[in-house]
Amino acid sequence: MEPPTLTDTQLPDISGTSLRLALDNVRVQKFLDGLTPHIDELVAAVKDKNWTEAGRLSHFIYRCSEVYGYPEIAEIAGSVCNAAAGGDKQLAGRHVLKLLGAYARAGRKTMV
Repeated sequence: MEPPTLTDTQLPDISGTSLRLALDNVRVQKFLDGLTPHIDELVAAVKDKNWTEAGRLSHFIYRCSEVYGYPEIAEIAGSVCNAAAGGDKQLAGRHVLKLLGAYARAGRKTMV
């Protein structure tokens, strides 16, 4: 008995998969590249004790990271937001350092 063979009509159409993956990678890389100035501004806001701006920026980073599927960045940005709301410079600074590390790791993952 011969093994069953697949005909062209039985195979799924994956012709658009490579293009879709490539476009998704470009979209995610643009998101990460666009995050850089916001993170730089967040660092400056925390350094200047501008808690209103730090809260606004960290909330923006939190929401965007959540939407783009970066839960680690989102969680840490939320922690920065909470520390900024409480005016705790030391805690906000520590969370910003963690945020920088998470951002760097996310960038390396998309380049592999």
